Amino acid sequence: GLTFEARQGRFKPWWRGISIVMHGWDGPAPKVTFGGKAVMASVDPEKRTLRFTLPDIARAGSVTIGAQP
Repeated sequence: GLTFEARQGRFKPWWRGISIVMHGWDGPAPKVTFGGKAVMASVDPEKRTLRFTLPDIARAGSVTIGAQP
């Protein structure tokens, strides 16, 4: 999984999300959650990638990638 620490200081990023691409993915789209909330994920079987976008949050959070929903 991926874990993000809480943002430090007063920095306010210009981005609104972080796009994650995992290469070498085989199989259907799994259930992906970030901070306990579902995140839409897609698979490209030709490129063997799993792709999802996480919202930018200032607090700590973690991503869980589970079995197919």
